[in-house]
Amino acid sequence: MSDSTASRAAAAGSRPLVGHLIREYARANETFVVNQIASQTRYTPTVLCHRRLPTQPGSTLGGEVRVLDYETSHSMGRFARATYRLARIMMPRERRFYADGLASPFLGVVHAHYGTDAAFFLPAVRDAGKSLIVSYYGYDVSAFPRAFCGLGRHYMQPLWRSRAWHLAMTPKMAADLVDLGVPRSRIQVHHHGIDTAYWTTEGVEVVVERPYILQVGSLHPVKGQDYLLQAFQRLAPLYPDLDVHLVGRGPFLEPLTRLASRLGLADRVRFLGHLPHGDALRVEYANATVFCHPSQRQRDGREEGLPGTILEAMSCGRAVVSTRHGGIPFAVRQGQTGLLTAEGDVLGLAEALHGLVRDEAMRESYGRAGRRLVRAAFDVRVQGARLEGIYDEAIRAATP
Repeated sequence: MSDSTASRAAAAGSRPLVGHLIREYARANETFVVNQIASQTRYTPTVLCHRRLPTQPGSTLGGEVRVLDYETSHSMGRFARATYRLARIMMPRERRFYADGLASPFLGVVHAHYGTDAAFFLPAVRDAGKSLIVSYYGYDVSAFPRAFCGLGRHYMQPLWRSRAWHLAMTPKMAADLVDLGVPRSRIQVHHHGIDTAYWTTEGVEVVVERPYILQVGSLHPVKGQDYLLQAFQRLAPLYPDLDVHLVGRGPFLEPLTRLASRLGLADRVRFLGHLPHGDALRVEYANATVFCHPSQRQRDGREEGLPGTILEAMSCGRAVVSTRHGGIPFAVRQGQTGLLTAEGDVLGLAEALHGLVRDEAMRESYGRAGRRLVRAAFDVRVQGARLEGIYDEAIRAATP
């Protein structure tokens, strides 16, 4: 932290402030954003958003964060509302709301979550004269720049040409940002981390009525649940007591339900819906035989960064079968913490699952190694301290 920042904080009688920007705070599957904000110990976070969702998830770290949302404090006219919804353009009054919220002399840095949201807030950040850090999470790098016949890329270019710092979840994502035109010198690899103290099987009752392969994630083609079901069809005759549990909800539910029926698996695939963070989800991880997450790149270019549920499963000591997709190999190390197959390779996926289902010693070895890796390299408290170091660096770079 710079001397000037430290002195301002001391004068205010508090820690320096960091303003977090996100258009909607926060969706049910965005505990990773909430925890990242709550993990800070040397900075005091304030969230500014367009809309605060009534069903936002709580942080597993505890504590409350100050949230200021535009929709609650201002009545939006029909034109302003339509402009926001259709073009993601803010009207001058909303721009002033964010700029005023970021104007405190004790606020040292601004952290925007998702590149798409950072591009939306960029004019207000410039008005406030603050340093900007942007965290990318997947879709905002892979698919959005190619969306709308290339207009997505045009929308993002002012952000990429700015003096913002860009945080990529994995080295693969960092390389993708460079390909999009972001200067390599302004990119750092930083994963938000997970709460490894929360994602543990310690104290969780393990009662397995029937062994099962588990996947946790929104029901969407990018998650590859259809490939898991096709691979499971090959295993089903070999393991008549083995099932599949799918945790999550989304637009792929009906097609997946039909697929399970068509493959003759209707009575062996359980669709459990969304399970919020809590004992029910920990029980699923604790009782799973293998965790499988066969992500698949989509035609529109969409791909994942590093799914948090993979790290949660590893933190719970589960061996993982996944694909060489996006940033997944950054955590799932072939032959060390799990097994990786090519995208779309149903036979390879079935063989990898077969190898782990039948070999308990291998599962336990991968599970132990995975737990050690996640606790050392992906713990939210460790990553939160590293993030605050990035804040310090950004403030020093901006100080005359």
